[in-house]
Order: sequence, then C-alpha cells, then structure tokens
Amino acid sequence: MQITGDCRVGEAAKVAPRVQRLIGVPRWPLLLWLAMILVFVALGGMAGAQAGWWLHVPSLISLLGGIFLGSWLSWALGLPLYRRLHIRVFRKHFLDRGGVDPLPLTVELTPDHLTHTLGAVRRTIPWSAVTHLLGPPGFWVFVAQGEAIYLPRRLFADPAAERAFVAEALSFMGEAAKARSPQAAAFILA
Repeated sequence: MQITGDCRVGEAAKVAPRVQRLIGVPRWPLLLWLAMILVFVALGGMAGAQAGWWLHVPSLISLLGGIFLGSWLSWALGLPLYRRLHIRVFRKHFLDRGGVDPLPLTVELTPDHLTHTLGAVRRTIPWSAVTHLLGPPGFWVFVAQGEAIYLPRRLFADPAAERAFVAEALSFMGEAAKARSPQAAAFILA
C-alpha cells in the first residue's frame, strides 16, 4: 500500500503540542515558566510604582518601566531555567518509556545523498532536498525540506576532520544551498 499527497512546510506545527502530550511530555515546565513571567512582571510593576513614588516620577512611566524590567528579568532568568528543566523532564519521560540515552548517531555523505541514522531510525536524504548547512555553536545542522538534522561538533576527531567533512558536504550540495550556507563556506576557508 502506498499513500501519496502533499504536505505543507510547518503543517504539523500546530499539532505538535498535542502529540507531545499524547507521548507523555508534561506541560508543567512551560506553565511554571509562564507563571514566573507573570510574577516577575507583577513584581517589576510594583517595584516601578514604588520607585516612581520615591523618585517623584509619574506613576505610569515608573509602572511601565517596572513592567519592562520584570519582563526582561523573566526572559533573562526564566528562559534558561525553563530550557534546562524541559530537557531534563523530556529525557526522563523518554527513558521511562523504554528509550535509550545516548542514541548512536551516524551521518554518512555520499555523492547522491546524506544518510542520517539515529538509533534504529535511518533517513536517506537526496542532496537536492538539502537547503542549508548551518553552524550554530556546538553543532552542524543540515536543513532538508524544513527539517533539521543535528550533528554535534564534538564527534569530530579534530578541526581538520571537521573541515574536511563540511567541505565534502558543501561539494555535494546544490549552488543555491551553498549560497544559503555562508557560515559553512567560511569555516572551510578559515
């Protein structure tokens, strides 16, 4: 049996939270972070109003300044905390459901395709589907039809091996994809 049709980029994004709930990813880290934002905004607003009274600044200006400060603090302090907590909770739930950590990872480059194997799942991606090769800190990320394929930089033996891998990947990519990957191109020239 074969099913064919079209799938729009990002089409499944709106159901991702529901899928996460169905596989057991709890929402409490997100709810905790949202509560933290509200608390910081409220405390910032109160502190701003109090500071405005002491400094003889109009109440609305000091209140808005306090709310801004509270919002900034909730993002600066709360977001890193939320990320760490979310990853920890996700790993725990993954392992509780029989997952293995760490998963073996293999990325193979051939002239025809990129093969990504993570655990028991193997994906073969033709180079025509690869649109970017990005280099955020600690990773190389292939983007194929909007899907990210992460390769930790720590897996390379040394910078020369990493440079050779990136150069080979770029050699297989189309011209438009190379143009969208200036960080990778600059890396092999460095």
